Amino acid sequence: KLQFHFNEHIFRLEQEVYESEGVSVPWTDYKDNQAILDLLELKGSGLFPMLDEEIQLPRTSDSTYLSKIQTAHEKNPHFVRTPASKLRIPNERQCFGVCHYAGPVYYDVTNFLDKNKDAVNADVKAMMKKSETPFVKSIMSLTDDDEGAEKSKVRSRGGTAKKKQRTLAIQFKDSLEALIESLSERVPHFVRTVKPNASKSAFTFDSELVLAQLRYSGLLEVCRIRK
Repeated sequence: KLQFHFNEHIFRLEQEVYESEGVSVPWTDYKDNQAILDLLELKGSGLFPMLDEEIQLPRTSDSTYLSKIQTAHEKNPHFVRTPASKLRIPNERQCFGVCHYAGPVYYDVTNFLDKNKDAVNADVKAMMKKSETPFVKSIMSLTDDDEGAEKSKVRSRGGTAKKKQRTLAIQFKDSLEALIESLSERVPHFVRTVKPNASKSAFTFDSELVLAQLRYSGLLEVCRIRK
């Protein structure tokens, strides 16, 4: 989303300003990552919503989640069903890939469901609430407030009401949206960092690595539009 925010301000909005002022500039093509954002978070079919749905269903596992997303996104050009064997990625049969703007990234689904639940042991919560340190005690109070505000009641098959869990994916999405909203209310200034080499060595400049980073981050297009 931060890359999308960068694209919005540097490319689309900038070009619209030029057009409104009658300044003739050639249209600059750039990599729009909206399709990748949809793959990750589109309601119903995104990787995050499907992960949240999976932990609400009975008899599910990391493998069932992987199978469902492979089926749902099999034809999506930004989704990699299974890493190629030549990449030698550990536990490759439990992995999938997402082609981000900077290249493909592979994810191992092992323990995805448990991590997404983000459950704190009840004994740990009880112990922290009894802490004599005000700060420690306040942490659990804030957690309880968040759970009460964010969890909604849903009906199970048996007709009893239970709270919908505030998952790690939801927390991450809400946190990122709050950041983007805050950034959108301000005039942004972007600073791009470029790694001179992959080994983090002094006085070493890898021109191919630097050029790849400039291309992935859209800086070459920025230079064209700012001429």
